[in-house]
Amino acid sequence: MTANRAVYEGLRQGLCQSPSASPRFFCRAIRAPFVPARLSPLTTTTTTTTTPPRVSPRNYCYSYSRRYGTSASGATVAPDGTMATGPGSAYVSHQRLLLGTTPPDKDTLRRTPTDAIEYALRLLRNTSTWAPGAEERFDMRGRIVQLVGFLIVDRRHPKTPFLYECLMDAMADPLGSSKVIQDLITEMFSNGMVPTEAICRSALNALMVHPDYLVQLRILQTMAEYWYQRDPGTQQALLVGMLRDEQYELAYTRFMEAVEGGVPLEAWVYDIFIVVFGKMRFLDEMLAILWQRRLLEDGDDTHVNLLYFALDVCSQNFHYDGTLFAWSTAVNNPLVQPPDGVVENILSTAARHGDGQLASWALDYLSQHMRLQPGHYEAMAEALCHCRDITATLRTLVVMAKNGILVERASTRPLREMLMREPELIPEAVAALEELHLADHIPLAAVCAVLEAIACTEGSDKAMGVYESVERYCGVRPDSFMIQQLLLNSQDGKLHKLLLEDYANNVTTDFVLQCDMIRNPKLVLRSLEAGRVDMALRFANLVRMTFHDKQPQQPVTWVRPLVSECIERQERGIFAVLDMLNEVGNEKTKATVSEILEEMRLAKNGHAEQGW
Repeated sequence: MTANRAVYEGLRQGLCQSPSASPRFFCRAIRAPFVPARLSPLTTTTTTTTTPPRVSPRNYCYSYSRRYGTSASGATVAPDGTMATGPGSAYVSHQRLLLGTTPPDKDTLRRTPTDAIEYALRLLRNTSTWAPGAEERFDMRGRIVQLVGFLIVDRRHPKTPFLYECLMDAMADPLGSSKVIQDLITEMFSNGMVPTEAICRSALNALMVHPDYLVQLRILQTMAEYWYQRDPGTQQALLVGMLRDEQYELAYTRFMEAVEGGVPLEAWVYDIFIVVFGKMRFLDEMLAILWQRRLLEDGDDTHVNLLYFALDVCSQNFHYDGTLFAWSTAVNNPLVQPPDGVVENILSTAARHGDGQLASWALDYLSQHMRLQPGHYEAMAEALCHCRDITATLRTLVVMAKNGILVERASTRPLREMLMREPELIPEAVAALEELHLADHIPLAAVCAVLEAIACTEGSDKAMGVYESVERYCGVRPDSFMIQQLLLNSQDGKLHKLLLEDYANNVTTDFVLQCDMIRNPKLVLRSLEAGRVDMALRFANLVRMTFHDKQPQQPVTWVRPLVSECIERQERGIFAVLDMLNEVGNEKTKATVSEILEEMRLAKNGHAEQGW
């Protein structure tokens, strides 16, 4: 045995050997039943044709490619830094078998020297110098547990801190367990062994995946007791562990303290916090971390992907600041092409928060990739309304109609509500109508929104100027809804007669607002006041559409005046109205109709000569 080998063996036997060798716990740690193994003859493990190279426990400065090490020139490198004879050497052959895609069988392990197995474990733990191929499905945890279990159970290898470190690394796998971590620490103390700094760090890394506050606290107390240093890697493990344990507020506080304190956290820690907070909808915190992430110069494209993610979650949740930040940062890059669905969310966010410029950018982007739909124009109009730009809002509706999309009353809701909420904008709206109609016809629904706002806030007489210009603005005559709105908001009897005359002569299709139990009865009374019984019966027949079984019905106070007027004028159309009310009305309505019919029967008996 060489001098270096003798020194290493003496250190290992004198400082690392545990007082007892109990393979039962290791079998439980690796989730395998304990099977007493017969000790193999020493000659099977120590007598080999090839002497294994020396393993320096502190010499990890080697290059290893996939399954075995290579130098810069491509020659195989042994752990001691000397050149091996080539890929066919016995030592490299052992590593190929131990670190192959297929786990080694028992016979292979029995033929492998202990030093070669330990060296394979060092390679498995040091992922910076060795990693399986991207195309390989390599079970890192299973391989570590298999090799450690073989050394402990079959070889009766003493349980050294190095083996505990290997098992701690294996516990970072998704199949690991915080209970096993706690048991490993407990066993080390029970055997008189102090967990090394590497063991504590490996345990904290494993607790990132399997969080357990009590186990983490015990490890931190051990590190403080033995003056182990908390390096940035330890800080990262603690932060991610808090995040995994769903201690979101504490994790965010500690994270920002670490950043402000100058702790050099790796980029992947930022990325995890950004993604988790985004999915949990902690968007303000996510943006604060994303801003810090931009300051890192890691030279990869991860930051662009994170901007994609932020743009998606912020626009989906109508978070204006995050949407504007991500859009202005990412989309200005010509290489970034967000999906149409994300851009639609951006447009909706701009509409809700009244950012006309952002809405214009989003609409322009969508127009280059797809045919714009009604909702796109409506969102743009809503954004402009919130900006109090009434002219631009009306112009958007004109463009919408010009592109062959029907502008309905629902499309003009933001415009109508804005004008009714801020009547001082009405003169601007009227001036915009005068300007826009010179270039193209204005949608009737847009003019109706302006007219309705004037009638509701200032009275129908103030809206007559717009009413008389409808055909000039739109190229069509006013519809039933316009005239109904003017009737409902006017107290002038002469104006009622004028409007009802226009209604009777020009309107062929009546507007009926579903479930509106007040509108049509008011129109009936307005018609009776103007002496137009024919129009009163026309509006009364529309009441059928407003009855709904699941809503309370208003008292039919308009029926008696209508019946009286019809009796006086001998209008037989009242019977169809009464039959309709008796069919669709509630109990109170039916009782009222029965009383009216009884009064009519008595009146008929008293006036038989009138032909009733």
